[in-house]
Amino acid sequence: MKNKAFFKSLFILFLLFALLLGGCKTDELQCEKHTDEDNNGVCDVCYDSVFIYFDIFSVSNLFQNEDALNKIDAYIKDTQKKDRLSLLVSAGDMRSEKDSKISRWMSASGFAASAVGKSEYEAGIKNPSTPLLAINVIDTETQSVAVPYHSSVTVVSGSIKIGIIGAVSEDFDKSGKYDIKTGDALTALVKNEAAALKNDGVDFIIYLLHGGYGENTDSVNNVSKDDLADYYDTSLSDGYVDIVMEGGTGNTYRLVDEYGVYHIQACSSDAASVVRAEIAVNTVTEKASVRTVKITETDKYIINDISKDDAVSDEDSIPDISAPEISYPDNDGSACVKHKDNNSDTICDICFESVLVYIDFYSINDLHGKLADADSHPGVDELTTYLKNARKTDDYAFFLSAGDLWQGSAESNLTKGLILTDWMNELDFTASAIGNHEFDWGDEYIKVNSEAAEFPFLAINIYDRVTGELADYCQPSVTVEAGGVQIGIIGAIGDCYSSIATEKSQNVYFKVGSQLTTLVKNEADRLRKSGVDFIVYLIHDGYESSNYGFTKKVTKTNLASYYDTSLSDGYIDLVFEGHTHQGYLLQDEYGVYHLQNRGDNKGGISHAEIWINSVTNEYSVDLAEHVSHSAYTHLEDDPVVNDLLEKYDDIISPSKQVLGYNATYRNSDYLRQLAANLYYEAGEEMWGDKYNIVLGGGFLSVRSPYNLYAGDVTYADLQALFPFDNQLTLCSVKGRDLKNKFLETSNDDYFICCGDYGNSVKNNINSNETYYIIVDTYTAYYSPNKLTVVAEYTPDVYARDLLAEYIKNGGLS
Repeated sequence: MKNKAFFKSLFILFLLFALLLGGCKTDELQCEKHTDEDNNGVCDVCYDSVFIYFDIFSVSNLFQNEDALNKIDAYIKDTQKKDRLSLLVSAGDMRSEKDSKISRWMSASGFAASAVGKSEYEAGIKNPSTPLLAINVIDTETQSVAVPYHSSVTVVSGSIKIGIIGAVSEDFDKSGKYDIKTGDALTALVKNEAAALKNDGVDFIIYLLHGGYGENTDSVNNVSKDDLADYYDTSLSDGYVDIVMEGGTGNTYRLVDEYGVYHIQACSSDAASVVRAEIAVNTVTEKASVRTVKITETDKYIINDISKDDAVSDEDSIPDISAPEISYPDNDGSACVKHKDNNSDTICDICFESVLVYIDFYSINDLHGKLADADSHPGVDELTTYLKNARKTDDYAFFLSAGDLWQGSAESNLTKGLILTDWMNELDFTASAIGNHEFDWGDEYIKVNSEAAEFPFLAINIYDRVTGELADYCQPSVTVEAGGVQIGIIGAIGDCYSSIATEKSQNVYFKVGSQLTTLVKNEADRLRKSGVDFIVYLIHDGYESSNYGFTKKVTKTNLASYYDTSLSDGYIDLVFEGHTHQGYLLQDEYGVYHLQNRGDNKGGISHAEIWINSVTNEYSVDLAEHVSHSAYTHLEDDPVVNDLLEKYDDIISPSKQVLGYNATYRNSDYLRQLAANLYYEAGEEMWGDKYNIVLGGGFLSVRSPYNLYAGDVTYADLQALFPFDNQLTLCSVKGRDLKNKFLETSNDDYFICCGDYGNSVKNNINSNETYYIIVDTYTAYYSPNKLTVVAEYTPDVYARDLLAEYIKNGGLS
C-alpha cells in the first residue's frame, strides 16, 4: 500500500496512542503501565484514568457533490482540533469517476479505508489511493477477492488494534467477471475474517457495509433481526463486529440491534452529514466499546474559523505528503487560571487545552420504587452499572430525577422511600424534582428523606400554607461546576393537585401557571447573574403522548398545559420531564429539548450531552436521546441493590411471605371490582347497624404490573398493585351527586359494589336526600365528588390489606 497520506494518518495515530500509553505520572508516583485491580477505571499507581477515546468519522453517498464536500471537510478538520484521536472511513458511493476530487481529498485527509459502492465499482478504479474493501467481490477466475479490493485492513495504534472489514450487500455486477456473494455466503466470509482478525489480536472491528436500512429516523431506534434481514445477519453482532457504518440507501439513521451493536448511515450528498462514533478503550483490559454515536449536518454545526488554506484543494494544490512532521506548541508548560482563545480555534492560547467542556445529563422519572427485579419489571441493578460506567467514560456526568421516586413497591413503600434515597446517594445524584406521589405518605416523609438525601429536592413552587415561604424540605435550584463552567438546575412540580390525596398535601400549596413561569424566570435571571452558563429544568409534569424514535417539533400550544415556551427564550436551555409516563423527544419553537421516559424503569432513561465553550459561553445540545432498557440489561448487576435489601431486610422480609394461591390470571378490572366488593363488606360490618349503606368503592387505581398472575401471592405483590395508603371512610352524599359521581358515572376508574339496600334504591335516588357510601380517603377528599366524611375505618387498613385477608381465606384459590 503506497498511499503516503494513509501512512501519515496511521503514524500520527500511533504516536498519539504511544504518548498516552507510554507511562503515567503524578507529582510523586510514576508507573510504566497502568493497573486497575479494583476495576474502578482509575490507575492504582498514578490515579490517572485508564480509558482513552478515539473518534471514527464515516462519510458515504457523497457522489462528487463538491459543495457538500467542502462543508464536510471543514467540519471534520474543525472537529479534529478538539479530538485527540480520530479515524476516517467511508461506506462507499463517494465518487463518479476514476481520478476525482473526492479521491484526492480522501487521500490527502488520510482515510483509513472505504467500502466499495456501486459508484466506485462502475468507475473501475485500478490503483486506489485509499484502500477499497469488498470482502465478497470474488474474481471468478482466481476465486479470491478481486483486485484491487481487500477483505480488511488493520490499524495498529500503540497496543490497540482496530480491524476494518468492508462489503457490499447487493450484486451489481452484470459482466459475469465477478461473483458478488450475499446472504449467508457473505455472513460466513465476514465471520471468518473477523475471527482471523480477533485471533491476530484486534480489539475492535468496524464493518463498512455498502447497504443499509430503508427508512430515515431522527433518533436512536432499537431494531430486531427481522428489520435488518434484507441486508444484515444480526448473528454478526454476536462477537464478530462491534459497529456497522452503512451506506448506499441514502437514508439517515442510528439503529441498535438486539446485541447492542450500532448501525449508522448519513446521507452526505443532500445534507452534508457526517457519522461520528466515539470509542472508549480500556488500556488495562484493552477492551473497546462504543460510547456515543452522532450524525451531524454540517450546516448546523458551528465551524470554528476554517481558513481558505484548509479547504478542499484542486488537483494542483493537493500537498505532496512525505514523512510525518509533528510539532508541539512552544509554551512553558504552565497551566492557566482562565482559558483564552483569541484566535477562536477552541484551543486555549496559554495552556493549549481545548476550551470546550462536554457534559452529560442522565435523567430518570417515575421510578415508583422499582429497586429490585420482579417478573413485571426490571430493577436498577443493571442500570446502576450503566450509570457508573457512564461516570467513568464521560468527562462530566450528572444524574437527575424528575420525581415520583418512591411509591410503588414493597421495598420502597415499607421503608417510606429511604431505600431509594440510599440508592441515589450511592450513585451521587445531583438533584431530584418532587413529584405528586412523594406526598402519598404526607410531607413528613419528604422531610425524612430530604434529611437522609445527599442531594437536594428541588421544587421552586411548593409553599408552606402557614409561613407563606418555600417548603423547608425543598429548594428552588442548585448550581454545580464542570470544567470551569457553571450549570444551574431548577426544579418544579406541575399542577398535580388532582393526583394527590387532599389530606396528604394540606400543609402546602403549589404556584402553577403564570405564577410558576414568573418564579422560574426570576430564578433563571438570578442564576445567570451569578455566572451560570447553562440551565436545566426538572419539572414533574409533561406531554400527554409518546413519540419514541424521533425528535418531534412542537408548538407552544402543544406544551401549554404544563410549560410556558417563553421560558425557552433565554431562561431554560434543556428540560427533563415526568408524571405522564410517556416516552418522547420534543423540541419546542426555540429549539429547546424536552425529554421524558415512560417510568417504572421500563422506559430506560433520558440522556443529553452538551458542549459549552468555556471562553465564549456558547453551548449546544450535541445529543438528545432515549437510552432504552435493552442498552444495559446485558450488563453485570451492581451489588448495591442486594446490599440495600440486606440493610432493610427486617422491614421488607415479612412482605415476601406467601399469603395464598391465585388459581388463574386476574386483570386490573377484576382486581378493582374485587376491591370495591371488599370495601362494601368491610363498611357494612363496621357501620351497617347504624347506616343504610348504598355502595362501596370509588376511584380505584391499580399500578404496575396491573394484573395478578396465577401462582403464589405475597403481600409484596399486592403492595405493587395497590400501593396507596388510602384509608377506608364512611361518607355522606346528596342523591344528585351519588348518581352523577358513582351510580351513573362515565369514569372508567370508578368501581362500585351495591348491597341489598343499594340495589333496592339505586334506581329511585332522591336528589336532595342524604345517602351513605364506603370509599377511601382519596375519593372522599377529592372535592368534585362532594362527599362529607362521617367516620374513618380502623387505622392503617388499606385496599391491599383487605385483599390480603381475602386471599388468606382462600378467596382466589
